[in-house]
Amino acid sequence: MKNLKRILALTLAASFLFTASCSTLSRTRNHSDRDEDKEEDSGEDPEIYETDWGTFEITHGWVYVPSQSNDEAYCFCEAGNENSSTPPNNIVVRHGDNYYSPEESSTFAIAILDQVEQQAQQYGGTARMESSGTINGNDYYRFILDCTPYTEQYYFIGDHEFVMVGVCVYDEDEAEDDHIWDVSEDILNSFEWPD
Repeated sequence: MKNLKRILALTLAASFLFTASCSTLSRTRNHSDRDEDKEEDSGEDPEIYETDWGTFEITHGWVYVPSQSNDEAYCFCEAGNENSSTPPNNIVVRHGDNYYSPEESSTFAIAILDQVEQQAQQYGGTARMESSGTINGNDYYRFILDCTPYTEQYYFIGDHEFVMVGVCVYDEDEAEDDHIWDVSEDILNSFEWPD
């Protein structure tokens, strides 16, 4: 059990590529309440990322940041912010292995909740499991860390593996302009496990 907690702690630590200190922010938009009158897509074709562990799309001019990425974790930010001197709003799509089958996903979710609560408490923040369900046929759990950066993590549950989509918002005002919520929603809606 100790090794499992260490593995989960390392998994979560890796998902916080740009984590700083915590304070409370609130997000007013939910994954499922996409506005009917939102701005139209940028007109650009999505960039499709195919990995050994899944496929997903990046939209709205967001770009891959190789200096913050590896084979198991892909980091993205708005074009032009790749070399910013301050951490930009960003999204990490990360793959990891775990000890749980899909039938044991609730146990996995409890372990993740314990880890994100500990992580948030280290910075004086809070964390909670916000929701669970299915997106594009994939079971997921959604966690919120009320921190700076404000962070949402979606965990897609595989067979002894997971894919985490982590959304880190450093600048809440910039979040609408850089389309971080639209980009993350497009990743979530397009993600597919390999055949």
